[in-house]
Amino acid sequence: MSKDGFCKKMKDKKKSEDLYRESKSLEELFQILGQDAKSIQRLSLDIELIRKNLFQKHLEMKSLNEKLVASEEELKAMNEELEAASEELRASNEELRAVNEELRSTNEQLQETKNDLENLFLAIEDMIVVLDPSLTIVQVNRTAEKWTKNKGSKSILGKKCYSFFYNRKKVCPDCPAREALRTKKPILREDFSPSL
Repeated sequence: MSKDGFCKKMKDKKKSEDLYRESKSLEELFQILGQDAKSIQRLSLDIELIRKNLFQKHLEMKSLNEKLVASEEELKAMNEELEAASEELRASNEELRAVNEELRSTNEQLQETKNDLENLFLAIEDMIVVLDPSLTIVQVNRTAEKWTKNKGSKSILGKKCYSFFYNRKKVCPDCPAREALRTKKPILREDFSPSL
């Protein structure tokens, strides 16, 4: 074999070894890339799953946000209703204060009128006796009280008028008090009582 043939063979062998090493390196590289491809595929699946989960969470958050907005609008409407009701209550309260003040003033006037009428009733020098519908004596003026004490009676209150004034056990046949109660009109009549 010639030197050139030998060199060429050596070069071919070296090329062959280089090619073999390169093929081994490529094989290792493909093996690594295959593992990386599986990892990339797994990562891709994980990323897709995460993306789906994120999208689902996004939909849930959107739904919650819509509910929150609706709740806020509902709360706002309720707050407006409460404010309106509160304003109505304030107005009613003011109105009640005014009515209360009017009632207090009217009550004071009524009390003054009552006191005046009682004083007038008690000051009249003629004897006045007030009867209830069953003809029981329920009120008398001072003149009637004095007259009763002068006659020796403790009080005529609670006694029947026909018993005290006429010594009767039942109602007088032409009783003016009964007629006044029935007609709701005053009856004016002079009458004689044996006890007066």
